[in-house]
Amino acid sequence: MKINWFSPLPPAKTDIAQYTMRVLPAFSNYCEIELWTDQLIYDSAINRDFKVNSYQLGNIPWKKINQGDLNVYHIGNNPDFHGPIWQVSCKCPGIVVLHDLRLQHFFAALYTNSEDRDGYLANMQYYYGEECEQIVERFWQGQLSTEFMGANYPLTPLALKNSLAVVTHSLSAFKHLRQENEKPVSFIPLPYPNTSRSKSSPKQQQFHQLVIFGYLGANRCLDLILEALASFSLKESFRLDIYGEVANKDLITSKINKLALANMVKLHGFVEEDTLEIALKRADLAFNLRYPTMGEASGSQLRIWSHALASLVTRIGWYEELPENTVGFVRVNHEIEDIHRHLKEFLNNPEMYKTMGENGQLWLQTNHDPNLYAKSFLEFAQIIQDSNCGSTQEYFVGRLSIELALWSNENSSDLELERITQTLLFF
Repeated sequence: MKINWFSPLPPAKTDIAQYTMRVLPAFSNYCEIELWTDQLIYDSAINRDFKVNSYQLGNIPWKKINQGDLNVYHIGNNPDFHGPIWQVSCKCPGIVVLHDLRLQHFFAALYTNSEDRDGYLANMQYYYGEECEQIVERFWQGQLSTEFMGANYPLTPLALKNSLAVVTHSLSAFKHLRQENEKPVSFIPLPYPNTSRSKSSPKQQQFHQLVIFGYLGANRCLDLILEALASFSLKESFRLDIYGEVANKDLITSKINKLALANMVKLHGFVEEDTLEIALKRADLAFNLRYPTMGEASGSQLRIWSHALASLVTRIGWYEELPENTVGFVRVNHEIEDIHRHLKEFLNNPEMYKTMGENGQLWLQTNHDPNLYAKSFLEFAQIIQDSNCGSTQEYFVGRLSIELALWSNENSSDLELERITQTLLFF
């Protein structure tokens, strides 16, 4: 099977780019795979092992794309990384890999950036009824938050409107999609290589190292983490390193200063992979809170586990599915209280959290193997290809017939147009 793989590529600042690099070696063992990107800059080293094709929305090489057996489109919540991918998927069917279940953030930003209120309204009304016009107007005027819209109008079906099937990395997302979506859905746990990293030897220092990393939007609860640390009676026992892009950096910097945490908290910004790996190796406890959740599985959590590192997570969505002995749970609306409890328990019983990290690493090795992921994915892809090859051909026949009708002789019959279309498809 030859697969066209549409995904962000490094150095794009998204873990989905890293996910692609983590799974490509496994996929290449079982199929022919070509990468497709609209990025003007990507890591040229990728070309050594994989074929990389470039495209732009105004100049898509459809002939080359159609030489593949199946297209795979990776859709997440950042329009910069996934906007063009979604637009290609709307024109050519394939399997959509949903990295987020709620995609209101993605579509709201996409339509806002293009100032296309009418297009946004049309899609909202199509999926949620004519009565949502006032909701859209209030949102467009800034009276309603994207979080409110995402919770009540996720717009996930819009991402799947031309898909053949869907792959999700979360069991809860799978159950939801299976009920709400008529297309085939597969749940395959998010993969991560079994690197079996061990924690570094205990350090002779007076404080314990906390860490948080990734794209740190409002749902990462960074403000609550800072408040919890500032109000913890033994806060001098800890230091917090923050790696990644902070969506509201000025506000967070101001809050760090206001809470008198400048000597305990450091903002590092986006760093290279090697730097982040060293930081995780040295860390004692990680924060990986998510609220509200977009329904996603967490590549960050898999990376944390790869270092046998204990972490605190919100008991919601994909995280709620995790075994009790692999993470420290934090309840929604009780974040500060629960963070305090975990920090106190960590100081009193660090071995318990060391074991938690080791349990997480074992869970990672058992359930998130890239080779098993690739095999399961391709088995599902083969079923979809076999069951849809006829319907996909009919789709293109219909599209080409419509286009041909625009310039063909008005006396041409529908049958003649279809024969011409079939001939074009054959060649």
